[in-house]
Amino acid sequence: MAGLSDWLEDYRNWRGRQEWEQGKGWQDFFGGDPRAQEQFEKLSGFGTGSHGLGGLAGTFVGTKARTSDLKALDVAKQLEKAGEDPKKIWFDTGWFKAPWDKKWRSEISDAEMKATPADWRSTIAGTNIQDTDLGKAYSHQELYSAYPHLAEAEVYANPDISSRARYETGPTGEDMISVKLDRPQATATLKDYFSRLRDPKSPDYWKSVAAEGYFDQDYPTYRAGLKDMLSHAKDVRNEISDMNQGMIYPSKYEERFMSPIIHEVQHAIQDLEGFARGGSSEEFTAGGKINPETGQQYTMEEADDLYRKMGGEAESRLTQKRLKYPAGLRRLIFPLDELDVPLEEIYNPRNHVSLKTK
Repeated sequence: MAGLSDWLEDYRNWRGRQEWEQGKGWQDFFGGDPRAQEQFEKLSGFGTGSHGLGGLAGTFVGTKARTSDLKALDVAKQLEKAGEDPKKIWFDTGWFKAPWDKKWRSEISDAEMKATPADWRSTIAGTNIQDTDLGKAYSHQELYSAYPHLAEAEVYANPDISSRARYETGPTGEDMISVKLDRPQATATLKDYFSRLRDPKSPDYWKSVAAEGYFDQDYPTYRAGLKDMLSHAKDVRNEISDMNQGMIYPSKYEERFMSPIIHEVQHAIQDLEGFARGGSSEEFTAGGKINPETGQQYTMEEADDLYRKMGGEAESRLTQKRLKYPAGLRRLIFPLDELDVPLEEIYNPRNHVSLKTK
């Protein structure tokens, strides 16, 4: 098996990048040896430690980010004018231009984004809606250094919104991010379940559940079942503690809400930078709008398809996809190669023109 340092060097150089562009995936690159791939993943960031190969990524930012490398952007523009390939421009400078809105972008790392205990305020009397500031709910120094005002964006845990998450601007221009979550009810439910786990008279009593599940097993298996149930009870207790301390949700399930929140943060950046915006399916179904291609009202399928192909939505989903990429891979994977809809069909809702129709 070849030395790991040799693989890393090969992957760093341009020749290795070209091989990757030509379609060589992980299996080909590591000669089908899973041990080699496992070692590389650990070294590049999947495992413990930080051994980046250069370039971090995550959330897409523009020229208004305070931390943007504008000198590298000047180089990128010169390379574009010289007719250089967009991928090579990305590899060399960390900048790329989104074809759907002609705006330059770079990336900042989301790797250190973490949920933190926050002071959740009850927003409307008689409801379970709570709010806090993004900078209190999540630590993310890269983001707040780039856009300091986003630390003060309002985050709402609101069980009444129709979608999983939502971004909007308030009456005075403030950024507002909502996630579909009932924190008070979630905490109460956890506490009720925990009390049943500890109650010998309850069918959910941890020893009873273990005995029922492993009744006809041998004694070692039964003991293992007891251990698992006791561990589960401790996990539930820790989840309650997380909620009481002000976590948006138990840390064990942190990404359940981190992913949609970073999606909405990307929408906030799009508004600031003038990138193609996101939207909703209702834009096409409300008011009986007519699809010019069919002469009929938009169907839900057609509306959903157009919603997914909005530049802002495609970009925000891409942000989610790259959220937890290890440092060693992000700069080496060209963002536009990872879109989940055809590039030529993505359009800018600000002018309703796609690459396909130009």
